[in-house]
Amino acid sequence: MISVTVAAHGLRNRRTIGTHFKAYDSGRLLIEEGSELEDVIKINNNNFDRKKKNGFLFNFYNYIYSFLSKICSCLWTFFNAYIPLWKLFKTINYEEILICPEKYIVKNKNHPPMENTFILRKIFSYMDVNDLLKMAKVSKKWRRVIKIYSEQFDHFHFDQIKINLDEGQIILFSLDAQRDPKRFTIQSLRELESNMKHIKVNSLFIRGMIKSESKIIMKLLNCLSLGPTQFYCLYCDFCPESIFELKKYISINQKYINDIGFEECSSNELFDDEIFIPTVPNLVNLRIINTSSHINLAVTDKLLFEIIEYCELTKSFTLQFLMINRPRFTVQAFIGIMEVWNKYCKNDLIITLQNATFTINDLLGQCHATTDLKIISKKFIESNNYYFHINIVKL
Repeated sequence: MISVTVAAHGLRNRRTIGTHFKAYDSGRLLIEEGSELEDVIKINNNNFDRKKKNGFLFNFYNYIYSFLSKICSCLWTFFNAYIPLWKLFKTINYEEILICPEKYIVKNKNHPPMENTFILRKIFSYMDVNDLLKMAKVSKKWRRVIKIYSEQFDHFHFDQIKINLDEGQIILFSLDAQRDPKRFTIQSLRELESNMKHIKVNSLFIRGMIKSESKIIMKLLNCLSLGPTQFYCLYCDFCPESIFELKKYISINQKYINDIGFEECSSNELFDDEIFIPTVPNLVNLRIINTSSHINLAVTDKLLFEIIEYCELTKSFTLQFLMINRPRFTVQAFIGIMEVWNKYCKNDLIITLQNATFTINDLLGQCHATTDLKIISKKFIESNNYYFHINIVKL
């Protein structure tokens, strides 16, 4: 069964959208050693070890050991500097190596040509991504420049990336529909970041994220420059801190993202207007479905009024599909969307509201009393040979 979005807009059915897509296996992706969670665990373990080893004899032993280590290192440095030990055993006379004048060396130390970040960025910007990855192996400095300024350089391009966190897998779908997707097994988030640093995608799909790793993963995504037009999450559990990172991610990519979906993601009360408002200028599809929760979303009339205001400003209506479970829309704001679509429509529009705060009969009565809009068969309105399909259902 493919998504309603796919059916409505003719997207390739090989690209994963969601719609009752079942998670399986239990090979979770591991959090790397450098992550915040591991740091907390190490700190706790170190504190515990210190409490066990804070006796007098142990402290005295540490003091003696550190004192002798410093004395030995100082003596070794002194003998090397003033009494070179290697000269005591010298048996062969070697020719002296010619050394450049000190003035020349000092001058070039101030301006090393291949250590200047600006020059390196200029050179790397002309390189193919395959050559760029080879350059990263030359030195630590070059690798650092390539990592920090990766947005400015060439990238690999893919149609979709699926990050299956519950399986520890990345699946890459090529732009060429005839080519089979590539699967990679990953062991840590650090490996995940290194594999995705030089990638651009049309669609990003995340599945099986748990609450304890959600903040770290969203932070990682904010460090990448994927630039997806479609962003979907399935069976993902967000914590409050990760929602802040999610808002940041959508805000950073607002000029790219036009298709957003959260299916069976929790918690409902964390999804509010501020997440989706930055995408209003480009928003085409929005899908938020969580049938396992009975708590209303924090998505209110504010989002609808932002859409109305932008449509009035640009004299156009871009939204084509909206499906939300348990929104907090009022009937007045919904009628406002109907009126602005009636004025500026250039495409069909499908809106499905599940467990809304009003019914289709409330909408019919309000439309009859305050507007000239006619809802045909309680299902749609027509304008300029375009159709606005309305589905308001109770589950």
